[in-house]
Amino acid sequence: MGPMVGGVSNEMLQLTLATKHSDATYPMPWQKSYDETEVLTRAMEAFWSKGYSATSISDLTRATGLNRGSLYSEFIDKRTLYLRALRFYDRHYRREWLATFRQRYPPEEAVGALFDSVAGRVALENRRNGCLVVNTAVEMAPFDPEVAVIVNRAFAEIEEFFLDCVQDGQAAGTVVKSLDARKIAKQLKAMLLGVWLLSRAQSSPEDLYDLADRAKALLDPSRDSH
Repeated sequence: MGPMVGGVSNEMLQLTLATKHSDATYPMPWQKSYDETEVLTRAMEAFWSKGYSATSISDLTRATGLNRGSLYSEFIDKRTLYLRALRFYDRHYRREWLATFRQRYPPEEAVGALFDSVAGRVALENRRNGCLVVNTAVEMAPFDPEVAVIVNRAFAEIEEFFLDCVQDGQAAGTVVKSLDARKIAKQLKAMLLGVWLLSRAQSSPEDLYDLADRAKALLDPSRDSH
């Protein structure tokens, strides 16, 4: 045994210190010190507000609370963060938003309520940020194949949402049975994308509600007074 220090051998002293250090809680270098969902939500909101090109790294550090080093360490670059944020939006906002209408309303009412909701965001809340997927379709999809895949998949799911509403309404007798369900679903998808785009501009709430009424009329042509 080595020399004694205050009645305790060097070996025992080192073992005691090592044990104390092992019991302490220290973050490991590879452990995340932030909430990933919160970071993606804040990054998503920054991109949703300003778009990809106009959102700077400084904007993202302010929005997420991460410094540049942490941001690059986790997400590599702005585009990678944008893709993560876009997928997060599509999964947790766009999909869940559509599902909410199917859960709360009968099929034909779900269509009208959805369009009214988009118009109401402008009329009642003055929110003109549109839909992040639609915004991305305009800004990035034509130039980025990976982005285009995400956008096209989202648009296909929107069409399927409308198709399900039309077919379920026809089965329930609340939507005209003679309508071509797929054709109507495509028209409703196009109208919804148009309403989202118009909501980004200075279109009046009245114009948006008028488009919502036209969408409802597709399911019941007798309602169309235009």
